[in-house]
Amino acid sequence: MRSILRAAFLAFAMVSFAPLLAEAASVQNVVVSTAEDGAPTQGSFALDTPEIFMRADLVDVAPGSIVTVTWLALDTGPNNPPNFRIDQVALRVGEVGRRVRASLPRPGAAWQAGTYRVRLSLNGQTLQRIDFTIG
Repeated sequence: MRSILRAAFLAFAMVSFAPLLAEAASVQNVVVSTAEDGAPTQGSFALDTPEIFMRADLVDVAPGSIVTVTWLALDTGPNNPPNFRIDQVALRVGEVGRRVRASLPRPGAAWQAGTYRVRLSLNGQTLQRIDFTIG
């Protein structure tokens, strides 16, 4: 009788906790730098930086999920809107493998000095934010 109850409990637990296990997806080893394969991550960049690269490893992310990389200008002075979305790309897991890469080229002759962010989201839920400064 105990083995039947134990089996029933295990079956119930597997069904009940399956959604929680599916939500264990994450990103790790996020690097923001001036080099495509650069490490370690940089917290600040010069105004004349030609391009900023981001890469991250996907962990336990289901094939077909959508990973979105959003580049934001949080605060670049009084003449610019705060939290401005500069660019965004959505990538389907399975088509990009287990590593996500994105980059943002310098807009014109120089960046606006200020605080920026790259945000990684999975199926619309933010997984990680990386803030950095330029200037």
